[in-house]
Amino acid sequence: MSLLLNDLLSPLYAGILIASAFFGSFITAAFGAGGGLLLLLTMASMLPMSIVIPVHGLVQLGSNATRAIATYRYIDLDMLAYFSVGGCLVLCYRLPY
Repeated sequence: MSLLLNDLLSPLYAGILIASAFFGSFITAAFGAGGGLLLLLTMASMLPMSIVIPVHGLVQLGSNATRAIATYRYIDLDMLAYFSVGGCLVLCYRLPY
């Protein structure tokens, strides 16, 4: 439990953030959008602004990776290839979005 708690986070806040991440992931899976914003608002009210975006990014990465693993049978590989090529171009050549 010491991994989750430090000087910035009390056990109550840690529990609220974990529940908010779960609920936000559920909202995104059920409705297609909105869960990330809910989590971002919750984090912004409890954490320092300097760590909100990086922590939110990691939580979203874990949530979306879990959802992709759970529904891997339904991934359209042709579309994944197109998005991967475009993503690599943007990252490698720093093309404008």
